[in-house]
Amino acid sequence: MVPAAVLAVKNSAVLWLAGFRDALRLHRCVIYFVHDPRILVKTANCFLLNGFIFLGSVLMLEYGLKPLVHLVLTAVVGGTGAKTMGATLIGLYHLLWLAPAYLVSLLVNCIWHNEIAELVVVAGQSRALQQRAQRQGVTLIPAQKAGAVLKVHRPDAVAFISQEVYRAALLAVFFGQVTLAGRLPLVGPTLGFLLLSCLYALYCFDYKWSLHSVPLQQRISYFEQHWVFFLGFGMATVLPMVLAPFYVGAALIGLLFPLDIMMAADSNPKLVYQKVLGEGGNQATLPPLPVFRPACWATSLLLSQLALVPRLVTLLRVNKPGRLQRVMSDTTSLSSLVSSRMQDD
Repeated sequence: MVPAAVLAVKNSAVLWLAGFRDALRLHRCVIYFVHDPRILVKTANCFLLNGFIFLGSVLMLEYGLKPLVHLVLTAVVGGTGAKTMGATLIGLYHLLWLAPAYLVSLLVNCIWHNEIAELVVVAGQSRALQQRAQRQGVTLIPAQKAGAVLKVHRPDAVAFISQEVYRAALLAVFFGQVTLAGRLPLVGPTLGFLLLSCLYALYCFDYKWSLHSVPLQQRISYFEQHWVFFLGFGMATVLPMVLAPFYVGAALIGLLFPLDIMMAADSNPKLVYQKVLGEGGNQATLPPLPVFRPACWATSLLLSQLALVPRLVTLLRVNKPGRLQRVMSDTTSLSSLVSSRMQDD
């Protein structure tokens, strides 16, 4: 009889490996490229921006400009002066080109990644519809093949904006948590890498969940229940960034992230868990890990404080008692959302 603890570790290792392998199944991307050529075009644009322009600028600095500047300055002003002037010129290159290029590529990547995710989700729905029709022996009409019945779900504007504000704040707070964890002595690098893997796994899958209008708290809960799989997926995703220098890692992530989105869209963690643990999840595994709970608590606290700022500014401008009473009784949708989040947590 295998002890439950040993069986749990064994099953968790299998789940982790499944997540790691799912992040490397690049052949899945070819299906999306064939299904919708627009996905291929936008992915090629990401490759051009991050791989050719941004990464090319970094490699040109390391293997072209630095040796050339050192050679020329050494011949002109000598060793000591060349070192100082060379460092100044390289610093200017970072300030005037690499840093702005990084910020611009980051912004453009956010836009393009979201567009790719929408196309991928619709393509996935279309593929599922066609496969279901083939199993049932039904022929789809052209309008259905073109995706007329396929829609990306959107909540109402107020709920969508409130949830996106909370989501952006949560990811920012968790990234700060990753940064702080990475600075801890001894365990810092390892802990930071593990948390960063969780963050990027959430990034990859969150596009699909968001476009299907899955509430944020359900996304977090689902992630924490299947954290072993997501940890494996995220570790495969962030390895290029961790092993490379900062700018090179950023370029590689921007270049490969569209592929990660496609592989996440085609992945099914729940099905993997059912295969490993059985239909009812009867076999032992590691318990859920509330990895995002501290960040959720800090985000709720932060937004609850920020929600008071507009009201306090308004209070400072109030002169009439009647108006003061009305302002004190006002609430915003954001503060209501934050209160509900804190109660849920």
